[in-house]
Amino acid sequence: MDVRYTNNILASATILYNKKSRTLLRMDDEERPALTLEIIATDFDGFRIVFGDYKIGDSPVLLVNCLRDQSIAFCQREDM
Repeated sequence: MDVRYTNNILASATILYNKKSRTLLRMDDEERPALTLEIIATDFDGFRIVFGDYKIGDSPVLLVNCLRDQSIAFCQREDM
């Protein structure tokens, strides 16, 4: 599934909705740069997809590199 705002032609990255997860979707929109997304798996409902607003500064993770001459590389677990 892809997600996009009605006034924007650019869509988010493709979302797999067949397993439980929580992520932040980059939306390439100045006013709304991202959406929070939670996929909930239940025995009764199957899968439920919950979207939420994201505001600048609401980042779920903050990485601070305190190493002077070394860079840090990171990726999501599914991207490895």
